[in-house]
Amino acid sequence: MHIAVKDEDPKVRKDALKLASVWGRKNDAGNIIDALKDKDAEVKIQAICTLKKITGEDFGNPSGATDDELSWIVAKWQGWWKIIKDI
Repeated sequence: MHIAVKDEDPKVRKDALKLASVWGRKNDAGNIIDALKDKDAEVKIQAICTLKKITGEDFGNPSGATDDELSWIVAKWQGWWKIIKDI
């Protein structure tokens, strides 16, 4: 999955994240967190949905979010990862 989320095609990146939401585990979150930096908003949104599904955490609904709201949700996930990765 790690390679697919770095693919040049945003559709491939988004599909890789969808698969991760089905087959991924909480310890895959680090690779998914990286996708929050993606320049494509749909990839970011899918990354957030995947993180929600595999971790059970929820920092807001990215669907229909404004750019500022999406940035806030991304920042919350990144902050969560900084705390959780060392536990």
